[in-house]
Amino acid sequence: MTTLVPGTLVLLAGCVDPRGRFDDFADRTPAPPDADSTDAAVVTDLPDVDGTFLLAVNPSISPGNAVQYLVTWDLTEPGTAGAAGDLDGSYQPLRTFGLVSNSPERTPVGAPLVVGDVAVDNTASFSARLMGTLPGMANSVTGQTRPYNIVLAGVIRSPDLVCGTVTGMVDVVDVAGSTFAAIRVTDTTPANLPAPTLACP
Repeated sequence: MTTLVPGTLVLLAGCVDPRGRFDDFADRTPAPPDADSTDAAVVTDLPDVDGTFLLAVNPSISPGNAVQYLVTWDLTEPGTAGAAGDLDGSYQPLRTFGLVSNSPERTPVGAPLVVGDVAVDNTASFSARLMGTLPGMANSVTGQTRPYNIVLAGVIRSPDLVCGTVTGMVDVVDVAGSTFAAIRVTDTTPANLPAPTLACP
């Protein structure tokens, strides 16, 4: 399964101080925490999430105004270094600025972000760091191009659902309190994409 998360997220207020440079916030952002598996049950086999998902990040600074990606994941079992699995993903940002969340015009914008070798534990939990630049038209909040450095702390709930929380920085804005969810899609034609899911059910 190819891992996680192209582009995911980046919801910056247009009035933020432009002095907050990407290298600065990258240095300030802590290392990804271990996935919080406190309430997650141990699984015998990890759900098979190989395939393509519509991933939406619901920003705490603008709830309901989701940044969206088409993510192709590939899960390998067992993983390396004692992990139950390794998750590789390609995150393709979608156009969302100026559109309703279920718009048929959610077309790919920019290049996908590739994130590999994300450890998945025996509760199907993981923490994936996404670092890159969100294209303006994929920034559903302001429409401005912004650097981001975020962590998706998620749980693979089923072969068709992955969800969890988001922490980190988009430019100089702290996005703690944000959530994400990814639902499987079989047709990636923009007009046939479903409405996004914004959090764990």
